[in-house]
Amino acid sequence: MWTNGVKVLKDDKSGFIVTDQ
Repeated sequence: MWTNGVKVLKDDKSGFIVTDQ
């Protein structure tokens, strides 16, 4: 999903991973 213009990848093991890629 996208939040505040930043792509957030859902990771079931680590929670949310935020990336600018």
